[in-house]
Amino acid sequence: MRTRDVIGLTTIAALVITPAIVSLTAYYVTRNPSLRPLAITLEKLIAAGQIKDRNLIIAEITFGTEAQTNMSLADHEAALAKAFDTFQTKVQVRFRSRPRSNQITIVYKVGNSIIGPYPITRAAEGIRAAVEAERMITRQRAILERQKEESLEDASFWERIFAE
Repeated sequence: MRTRDVIGLTTIAALVITPAIVSLTAYYVTRNPSLRPLAITLEKLIAAGQIKDRNLIIAEITFGTEAQTNMSLADHEAALAKAFDTFQTKVQVRFRSRPRSNQITIVYKVGNSIIGPYPITRAAEGIRAAVEAERMITRQRAILERQKEESLEDASFWERIFAE
Protein backbone atom coordinates (compact mmCIF):
# COMPACT_ATOMS: atom_id res chain seq x y z
CA MET A 1 0.00 0.00 0.00
CA ARG A 2 2.82 2.39 0.90
CA THR A 3 4.68 1.88 -2.38
CA ARG A 4 1.44 2.44 -4.25
CA ASP A 5 1.06 5.87 -2.55
CA VAL A 6 4.66 6.76 -3.30
CA ILE A 7 4.23 5.84 -6.96
CA GLY A 8 1.02 7.88 -7.14
CA LEU A 9 2.63 10.95 -5.56
CA THR A 10 5.71 10.60 -7.78
CA THR A 11 3.51 10.40 -10.87
CA ILE A 12 1.54 13.49 -9.87
CA ALA A 13 4.74 15.41 -9.12
CA ALA A 14 6.23 14.39 -12.47
CA LEU A 15 3.10 15.50 -14.32
CA VAL A 16 3.25 18.89 -12.64
CA ILE A 17 7.00 19.48 -12.85
CA THR A 18 7.80 18.09 -16.33
CA PRO A 19 6.09 20.85 -18.38
CA ALA A 20 7.83 23.54 -16.31
CA ILE A 21 11.23 21.91 -16.80
CA VAL A 22 10.65 21.48 -20.54
CA SER A 23 9.51 25.10 -20.87
CA LEU A 24 12.46 26.40 -18.86
CA THR A 25 14.91 24.33 -20.90
CA ALA A 26 13.39 25.58 -24.17
CA TYR A 27 13.65 29.17 -22.94
CA TYR A 28 17.25 28.71 -21.86
CA VAL A 29 18.23 27.27 -25.25
CA THR A 30 16.31 29.75 -27.43
CA ARG A 31 16.06 32.84 -25.16
CA ASN A 32 12.53 33.25 -26.52
CA PRO A 33 10.52 34.93 -23.72
CA SER A 34 7.22 33.53 -24.96
CA LEU A 35 8.41 30.09 -23.86
CA ARG A 36 8.32 31.27 -20.22
CA PRO A 37 4.63 32.03 -19.86
CA LEU A 38 4.83 32.96 -16.20
CA ALA A 39 7.71 35.38 -16.75
CA ILE A 40 6.59 37.26 -19.85
CA THR A 41 7.07 41.00 -19.58
CA LEU A 42 6.51 43.69 -22.14
CA GLU A 43 10.19 44.63 -22.04
CA LYS A 44 11.27 41.04 -22.73
CA LEU A 45 8.93 40.73 -25.71
CA ILE A 46 10.14 44.07 -27.10
CA ALA A 47 13.80 43.09 -26.63
CA ALA A 48 13.15 39.79 -28.42
CA GLY A 49 11.54 41.68 -31.29
CA GLN A 50 8.22 39.87 -30.93
CA ILE A 51 6.22 43.06 -30.44
CA LYS A 52 6.90 46.68 -31.21
CA ASP A 53 7.54 49.13 -28.41
CA ARG A 54 4.32 50.75 -27.29
CA ASN A 55 4.15 54.50 -27.11
CA LEU A 56 5.82 55.77 -23.99
CA ILE A 57 4.31 59.23 -24.35
CA ILE A 58 0.61 59.68 -23.64
CA ALA A 59 -0.91 63.10 -24.22
CA GLU A 60 -4.12 63.48 -22.25
CA ILE A 61 -6.31 66.37 -23.39
CA THR A 62 -9.06 67.36 -20.98
CA PHE A 63 -11.98 69.33 -22.38
CA GLY A 64 -14.24 71.26 -20.05
CA THR A 65 -17.88 70.68 -20.91
CA GLU A 66 -18.34 74.44 -21.31
CA ALA A 67 -15.13 74.99 -23.31
CA GLN A 68 -15.26 76.55 -26.76
CA THR A 69 -12.93 75.26 -29.48
CA ASN A 70 -12.78 75.58 -33.23
CA MET A 71 -10.77 72.35 -33.66
CA SER A 72 -12.13 68.82 -33.71
CA LEU A 73 -10.67 65.96 -31.66
CA ALA A 74 -9.06 64.59 -34.81
CA ASP A 75 -7.45 68.00 -35.47
CA HIS A 76 -5.95 68.05 -31.97
CA GLU A 77 -4.65 64.51 -32.39
CA ALA A 78 -3.15 65.26 -35.81
CA ALA A 79 -1.46 68.43 -34.55
CA LEU A 80 0.17 66.56 -31.67
CA ALA A 81 1.23 63.68 -33.91
CA LYS A 82 2.86 66.15 -36.31
CA ALA A 83 4.65 67.95 -33.48
CA PHE A 84 6.05 64.71 -32.06
CA ASP A 85 7.01 63.48 -35.54
CA THR A 86 9.51 66.35 -35.74
CA PHE A 87 11.31 64.65 -32.83
CA GLN A 88 11.02 61.20 -34.50
CA THR A 89 8.77 59.85 -31.77
CA LYS A 90 5.16 58.79 -31.43
CA VAL A 91 2.45 59.94 -29.07
CA GLN A 92 -0.77 58.32 -27.98
CA VAL A 93 -3.55 60.88 -27.54
CA ARG A 94 -6.39 60.39 -25.07
CA PHE A 95 -9.34 62.66 -24.51
CA ARG A 96 -11.20 63.32 -21.27
CA SER A 97 -14.12 65.47 -20.27
CA ARG A 98 -14.39 67.61 -17.13
CA PRO A 99 -17.83 68.75 -16.05
CA ARG A 100 -18.51 72.43 -15.27
CA SER A 101 -15.22 73.68 -16.68
CA ASN A 102 -14.47 76.02 -19.56
CA GLN A 103 -10.78 75.09 -19.92
CA ILE A 104 -8.94 72.80 -22.29
CA THR A 105 -5.74 71.44 -20.78
CA ILE A 106 -3.11 68.92 -21.79
CA VAL A 107 -0.94 66.65 -19.65
CA TYR A 108 1.93 64.53 -20.98
CA LYS A 109 2.47 61.21 -19.21
CA VAL A 110 5.79 59.49 -19.80
CA GLY A 111 6.33 56.40 -17.68
CA ASN A 112 5.74 57.55 -14.11
CA SER A 113 6.35 61.21 -14.98
CA ILE A 114 3.54 63.70 -15.45
CA ILE A 115 4.41 66.85 -17.37
CA GLY A 116 1.84 69.62 -17.13
CA PRO A 117 -0.98 70.48 -17.11
CA TYR A 118 -0.68 73.16 -19.77
CA PRO A 119 -3.48 75.17 -21.31
CA ILE A 120 -4.04 73.90 -24.84
CA THR A 121 -2.72 77.21 -26.19
CA ARG A 122 0.66 76.40 -24.60
CA ALA A 123 0.70 72.67 -25.41
CA ALA A 124 3.99 72.97 -27.31
CA GLU A 125 5.87 73.88 -24.12
CA GLY A 126 5.64 70.33 -22.79
CA ILE A 127 6.57 68.47 -25.96
CA ARG A 128 10.35 68.75 -25.62
CA ALA A 129 10.21 67.74 -21.95
CA ALA A 130 8.07 64.70 -22.83
CA VAL A 131 10.46 63.65 -25.59
CA GLU A 132 13.48 64.00 -23.30
CA ALA A 133 11.73 61.99 -20.59
CA GLU A 134 10.99 59.24 -23.12
CA ARG A 135 14.60 59.15 -24.26
CA MET A 136 15.82 58.96 -20.66
CA ILE A 137 13.52 56.01 -19.98
CA THR A 138 14.67 54.25 -23.14
CA ARG A 139 18.35 54.75 -22.26
CA GLN A 140 17.77 53.58 -18.69
CA ARG A 141 16.06 50.42 -19.91
CA ALA A 142 18.96 49.69 -22.26
CA ILE A 143 21.52 50.22 -19.49
CA LEU A 144 19.64 47.96 -17.09
CA GLU A 145 19.30 45.25 -19.73
CA ARG A 146 23.04 45.42 -20.51
CA GLN A 147 23.93 45.22 -16.82
CA LYS A 148 21.65 42.24 -16.37
CA GLU A 149 23.21 40.44 -19.34
CA GLU A 150 26.72 41.16 -18.03
CA SER A 151 25.86 39.83 -14.59
CA LEU A 152 24.40 36.68 -16.13
CA GLU A 153 27.58 36.05 -18.13
CA ASP A 154 29.51 35.56 -14.88
CA ALA A 155 26.76 33.52 -13.22
CA SER A 156 26.69 29.76 -12.88
CA PHE A 157 24.39 27.55 -14.91
CA TRP A 158 21.65 27.40 -12.29
CA GLU A 159 21.85 31.13 -11.53
CA ARG A 160 21.27 31.86 -15.21
CA ILE A 161 18.33 29.46 -15.34
CA PHE A 162 16.58 30.95 -12.32
CA ALA A 163 17.67 34.58 -12.80
CA GLU A 164 14.22 35.71 -13.84
